[in-house]
Amino acid sequence: MTKMMILSHDTDDEKDIEALTFNVPQRQISFFADEGIFSIIKCLDEKENPWAFSFFTIVKSFSKDSLRRPFRNCLFNEPLDDEFVDITERMMRMDPRLRITAEEALAHPWFDDVV
Repeated sequence: MTKMMILSHDTDDEKDIEALTFNVPQRQISFFADEGIFSIIKCLDEKENPWAFSFFTIVKSFSKDSLRRPFRNCLFNEPLDDEFVDITERMMRMDPRLRITAEEALAHPWFDDVV
């Protein structure tokens, strides 16, 4: 286990670290979570979960003016390959029961020229 967070970056700056505790989970939820994540977050107990306040704040950050942006709809400098988007979304599903397995990932067309 690398103990690294997806969509994060290395930093020693305290302000960056503080921002990451909000920005990185917000991106993860925005890009990869389905609507069920909001029901789970609402059940968190702030006394038992140190991340609860951050998650509550993240949920409040999504509004009509600031909607979630699924990974598929994000704008990058260049268009992303459809197969790359598909496998990335399937690997990043927050519900592990719905996440692609390693065997399924290796059989995915995106890996055709690699495996």
